[in-house]
Amino acid sequence: HRTAGHSSVYAYPSELDAWRAERKPKGSDELQRPPWRRLIPALAGGLALLAVAAMVQWGPILKPPDPVAEAAEGSGIVVRQISPGDTSGAPSPDGAYLSHVDWNTGNMAVLDVATGESRHLTDTSWNKAPNQYGGPSVISPDGKQLAYQWVNYDAEDGVCCADLRIKSLDAEPGAEPRILYRNADTIYPVPRDWSPDGKHVLTDITRQDWTRQIAIISVADGSIRVVKSFDWRSTSAMRFSPDGNHIVYDFPPDEEATERDIFMLASDGSRETRIVEHPADDRVLGWAPDGQRVVFLSNRTGTWDVWAVPVADGKPSGPPVAVRRNVGPIRPLGLTRSGSLFYGLVLGSSDVYTAALDLKTGKVTGRPKKINLRYEGRASGPDWSPDGKYLSYVTIEDPLPA
Repeated sequence: HRTAGHSSVYAYPSELDAWRAERKPKGSDELQRPPWRRLIPALAGGLALLAVAAMVQWGPILKPPDPVAEAAEGSGIVVRQISPGDTSGAPSPDGAYLSHVDWNTGNMAVLDVATGESRHLTDTSWNKAPNQYGGPSVISPDGKQLAYQWVNYDAEDGVCCADLRIKSLDAEPGAEPRILYRNADTIYPVPRDWSPDGKHVLTDITRQDWTRQIAIISVADGSIRVVKSFDWRSTSAMRFSPDGNHIVYDFPPDEEATERDIFMLASDGSRETRIVEHPADDRVLGWAPDGQRVVFLSNRTGTWDVWAVPVADGKPSGPPVAVRRNVGPIRPLGLTRSGSLFYGLVLGSSDVYTAALDLKTGKVTGRPKKINLRYEGRASGPDWSPDGKYLSYVTIEDPLPA
């Protein structure tokens, strides 16, 4: 039995980016599943079904830094619904648009935040191309272009092939996009950010052997420069610094860790510094409007809070400061230049029950019994063993941001 939630998008104009990091590489058989089969397990987990997006205005919160400053709870908050939302996209730098995937069709789309109207940038449908659909995306600094992942399961070798594509936000849906990056050794290129000058796309690359890379791809000619390589572990977010000289990202410090620390990497790969090191889980949100602080999410106090750490020359220049308490297990989408944070918020619940069944009448007899008592509201995907002695199901200890 599952209790479904509803999806909405909200805005908080006065105050302040699937899932846990994958613990192990996926098998090659998973790559050959059609998209609807791949989406079913993800939806069953509860997070994707219940994602919403919100916008929080910094206002004076980060001006200037105060080691004991904390945003006032509930002060001057105005909430308005924007739209139901997919959380794989990102806001434009000016906050006027939000890119996303329309999962009714698989198309890339862009939402006008002011009007709430959404329009397609691509022209497909599950009936026309059941094995092709959009993915994560980011809008260029000038707000005119979209860099996005396009998944294609119709590759001749039967293995998933995803392109990195670019398309104008003003283009008609049927207009051909520009394929910026395609490589047979790459399974998924995920655009994470644009360079401040709009000349490069910061890309998270997953290779056929499930190793990962931080790469910078030229918008002019599609040439690629790998800045750093990893094992099977992945980042949840990475962003260029406002001057383009550094890349900030989060990453598990060791293979057994599910928590993340935050690192600052020179854009040329010459040096790297860990700017946030803590036993808690710390996740990159972006840069504060002044360009002098990295904003991140952390559960170090027992709740998910927004923090900011001052940085200079690629290194921390002071201790982290709490910015906003108890925002919940959000799914970050991105920060705008004015300091608005767009994010998804997890709502609803999913539980597993057992009940006696009368095989003759097909009716349930007796009261259903909840199985997942330890992780209530966060269980799904029940399945009996062939002999009926065991019941397996999936639980999420804490619904982490993507």
